[in-house]
Amino acid sequence: ISFLSVTFATAVCITAAASAPTTEWAGTDARERALTVRALGVAEDGAAPSLLIAALADPNVFVRNAAIQALHQQGAREGEAVVSALIEALADPRSEVRAGAAEVLGMLQAHAAIEALIRLLEDSWPAAQHHAACALARIDATDAAEALARLAGNTAEAPFARMGAAWALGELGMPDAVEPLLEIIREARRGEWNYTSVYVYAAEALAKIGDASAVPALVEALAIEDRHLRAQIARTLE
Repeated sequence: ISFLSVTFATAVCITAAASAPTTEWAGTDARERALTVRALGVAEDGAAPSLLIAALADPNVFVRNAAIQALHQQGAREGEAVVSALIEALADPRSEVRAGAAEVLGMLQAHAAIEALIRLLEDSWPAAQHHAACALARIDATDAAEALARLAGNTAEAPFARMGAAWALGELGMPDAVEPLLEIIREARRGEWNYTSVYVYAAEALAKIGDASAVPALVEALAIEDRHLRAQIARTLE
């Protein structure tokens, strides 16, 4: 089956989707839904973006990934209309839709979405926070550094959300992020070993920023008990 052609069965699925909350259309299986979504990516139809946004909530991960790629295709071609729809989707009640919309906005480097993505950093779902953070980095949203540092350093937040924020701070490469990232390393030194990956991401971010002012604190942190973090700090200092 060609991804570039919409068969009669696919057309029936698309028609049914107009009133469906997800892409569980017309009793199709996951493979058929994915084919439908991929076809929508190249469809010159004004309804395609809204259908693809609905597909972000599909129960099948392959269909959701297909929707993300298809929205990227649509956004690259249609521009503002797709970006506007995705920004609205950041407030969708379905967590998968919020996370998927954030990921696509990052891929599209949609500067118009910066304010909404910063708000999404306070979402209740870690994956939405994570993808919002990564999207802000891809957009090069330096204005988001303070909010990203707040999320990265908040021990009450889920590790996955904090990891995304720490990664984003490293990608933005801002010297102002050095102290918040060092505080995360100090947190690890106080004996919080449960979420080593957060600390590893912080060390990686410091390496990307490359600010010499972090060196004394990192040398001191080499005495840390956790070998994974110790190894990353050593690499950071190389």
